[in-house]
Amino acid sequence: MLKRSGGVLVEVMVVCLLLGAYLAITPVVFKQRTWQDVYQEFDHYLLAVRQSRMLNNKKMNVLGGQTSILIGHVRIKLPVNWHVKKTKVIQMRPGATNGGTIYFENIKTKARKKLVIQLGGGTYAWR
Repeated sequence: MLKRSGGVLVEVMVVCLLLGAYLAITPVVFKQRTWQDVYQEFDHYLLAVRQSRMLNNKKMNVLGGQTSILIGHVRIKLPVNWHVKKTKVIQMRPGATNGGTIYFENIKTKARKKLVIQLGGGTYAWR
């Protein structure tokens, strides 16, 4: 019969390592989305998609889905209980943008927000 020596310590260390990794990742995975997350993702993806499309001289669309904002083929999910109330397809082309507004509403609180993209250069503001 084989004698085991030191095996229990290694097993306990592996279990502690796995448990620590799980606890470190869990808060990030289950974090609820906020408008700050949406603002940051919108800034990041709008710049990235705009640069790639403008270099290739292609237009891109910005519009609201049911519970997300679409920038080209990128989907940015809205926070919980928020949905798009009213949308317009906003086309951004090299040198020109047809302006427009996307309206959002919270289903529970009836709070409202809007994304306004201005005519011409494509600057935008959250209100």
